[in-house]
Amino acid sequence: MSNLPVPEHSEPLPPRTLLDVTLESKKCGVIGGGIAGTLITAVVQEAALSHGVDVQTHWAFDSKENTASTRAGAYHAPFNTSDPRMGEWATKSWSMLDLYERMGVGHLINEAKTLYLSNLTPMPLPQGLPGAVVEMNPADLGFGANYVNAALVERGRVFSPPALMPALHSSLAQNQNILVDSQRHFRDIEDIVAWARKRDLQAVFVAAGASSGTLLGHERIVGSLGVLVHVPMAPELGLHNDIVVMDEDHDETLSYTIPAPALGTIGVGGTVHRTFDLPYSPGAEYTDDFKYFNEWVAYEAQQEAKLIRARVGARFPLMREALASSKLKVTHGLRPHAAEVILRVLPPQATGGVFVAEIGGLGGSGITIAPALALEALGLPCPIEAEEAVAEAAGE
Repeated sequence: MSNLPVPEHSEPLPPRTLLDVTLESKKCGVIGGGIAGTLITAVVQEAALSHGVDVQTHWAFDSKENTASTRAGAYHAPFNTSDPRMGEWATKSWSMLDLYERMGVGHLINEAKTLYLSNLTPMPLPQGLPGAVVEMNPADLGFGANYVNAALVERGRVFSPPALMPALHSSLAQNQNILVDSQRHFRDIEDIVAWARKRDLQAVFVAAGASSGTLLGHERIVGSLGVLVHVPMAPELGLHNDIVVMDEDHDETLSYTIPAPALGTIGVGGTVHRTFDLPYSPGAEYTDDFKYFNEWVAYEAQQEAKLIRARVGARFPLMREALASSKLKVTHGLRPHAAEVILRVLPPQATGGVFVAEIGGLGGSGITIAPALALEALGLPCPIEAEEAVAEAAGE
């Protein structure tokens, strides 16, 4: 009879994560120049630094100027409240302000309270709000003619994306471990896999905004039109210069003002339910279809801007005269909308020997949840069957 010790039962090792793969291979790819792709690129480098590893990040995007992130107004609050994870991501992201500060762009983020207005009781509020909520009388604030309830969130942040996004790109461009592949347009998943294999990448993070659905071959993401009217700050606009004002009743006729201190403007919006099923990427080949699509979206944006001016001018009295000006700048973009945020590793049969993660469907909540999503994307587990595909592709 053997006297050898009986080995104790051991738990199976947890699956490797995309961060494990990235650190082991010392390289990865990121596709997308909006806020999600930008912050994933930053978080990869921070993780590499904390592990004492140099990771070469191939960062590809077809446009950094024409993203919905760059053309948006932004404050810290999730819009897509149908996803139950929103509150947790918003809270985590709130705690990650130091990420922006380490990138040298903290001066483009400002503290600002948020005023929610409503005629509903109880008053609906988003998940994951960062501060205490104080009930107010809308009549005391000049909104009594249109609302019966008001709630002031005493902590908050506003961002100035037209200044913030270029500053983030410039900060990352100084990192020698980040190889920027700009004006790079991808047609489909096969194109992504070929790009990754040429660079010997085992992990690729795809955060391609509204074009993700077309790019990755599914219909879960559509392009949701976002329109912003930019009003110069002025003393007569009162509290709109300093705090976010949000109508919380009417998603179908979204109305808000968001100050952008770094720009000296107030962003006035918005629109929610105008969607485009097959949005073209801004960097797509210039065809007649692409030209027609751009013209169609631009026309719809101008029509929405007229509705926004009239609607917000009627609901927010201090903004009425300023919104009547014919000289106001209007910007628009297509936000990636889905029923819930998509955060997954694609099925291995579609990607061969490459781990491809999809980060999409952030809608109008990108600034609010992208820092937390970037961290969570790195922690995505590699499916067992995908591990087997990688080993097969490597000839093991």
